[in-house]
Amino acid sequence: MGSRNKTWWRAIVVALLLSSCATMSEEECRITNWNARGQADGQNGAAVGRFQNYTKACSRYSIAPDFTAWEAGRQRGLERYCTPQGVYAAARRLSGNPGECGFDPTLNRIFRVASRYAALERELFDARRDYDSLLRSFDFDRRNARVQRRRLSRDDLSDKDRRDAERSLENSEADLDAFPFRQQDALFRLSDIERTRDRAQFELFELEREFGL
Repeated sequence: MGSRNKTWWRAIVVALLLSSCATMSEEECRITNWNARGQADGQNGAAVGRFQNYTKACSRYSIAPDFTAWEAGRQRGLERYCTPQGVYAAARRLSGNPGECGFDPTLNRIFRVASRYAALERELFDARRDYDSLLRSFDFDRRNARVQRRRLSRDDLSDKDRRDAERSLENSEADLDAFPFRQQDALFRLSDIERTRDRAQFELFELEREFGL
């Protein structure tokens, strides 16, 4: 498995782990319609292990969720999930597990293609956010360097204030010196993800055309 495949697969795993975490209040544990909850979980391709999270969350309040009602609802939800449209929709949300539908090469393929594209979209969003943050840091360091140089030109600074200004200026100058390299790395990362996302998008479009998704 290549490094890019490992990256998007890790993104999928993290998303699925996060989506499986059930944090519930005492009121939610008491009033939840477990059949409806199970149906919603089933439509998202949730495995039976999801119920263990509810049990753990509600055990803090000495409340036992209704497994029979939840599982009955989950099975109804899986009837909608275990279709090309259901697996596709859940995979685009980085949710679901086609293994709940048995061994179906078609559903597995739809999940693989759609979840890969969704993971790359999320990775691209994060990369763009990180790049914007880098540019904001560059602007801050540039302004801060000017401010600290003006401070250091004053004759009335205390020794402590002067040391603080020198330290702040030194940090900003170090960041400014490193910025071209960080920017190059960030732009390379963006370009790499965009190229991979574009290839995944083409594969997704082909899948959508094939199955009318």
